[in-house]
Amino acid sequence: MFPGVSDSGISVMATELQKLRSINIYGNDFISDVSLIELSSRCPSLSEIPAWSCSRLTISGINYVIQHCDNLCSLSISINSISSSHAFIESSRSNARNLQCLNLSGNGMCVSDELLYVIGEHNLVLPKACILS
Repeated sequence: MFPGVSDSGISVMATELQKLRSINIYGNDFISDVSLIELSSRCPSLSEIPAWSCSRLTISGINYVIQHCDNLCSLSISINSISSSHAFIESSRSNARNLQCLNLSGNGMCVSDELLYVIGEHNLVLPKACILS
């Protein structure tokens, strides 16, 4: 048993709360990409995921959310490298049609002019963005 919320707890919740629209998993070190996949697969109405400082989430899990959550409007994440940033932005441009708010911040965040250029070059349509380093 974990002292906090884990992938197995998120899996049960996603199964039972399929109309879930928002889940804040901020700062949870026991949640991995498995949780993002479960939420994306079982909660079709999911529109908001604040997931800053979740050390076990990877760009693969985040891209899965973007590709499978058609109603995703707000995403708050930490990206740890500029190469991950490129992959994330490319996936967002292709799949996040409803994304209205993007927050890129948290510990270890790699924010640079290069990341901002990538966002601009890919013509993301974002009414609201928060980029903190």
